[in-house]
Amino acid sequence: RQVEILERLDHPLQGDTQRLTDVGLTMTESSICGLGQTAASAVMSAMKKFPQLFES
Repeated sequence: RQVEILERLDHPLQGDTQRLTDVGLTMTESSICGLGQTAASAVMSAMKKFPQLFES
């Protein structure tokens, strides 16, 4: 789901930023392996450091 949202960043839907956050937190909290727990960290970090890129 994160990829789908990221691919439309140039024409975001209302709520996409929140959806990215929700999906990232769900992945981190529900995964039972290390890869799944850290997979969303790049997107989450980019959202914190470059919020203007994710504004709807």
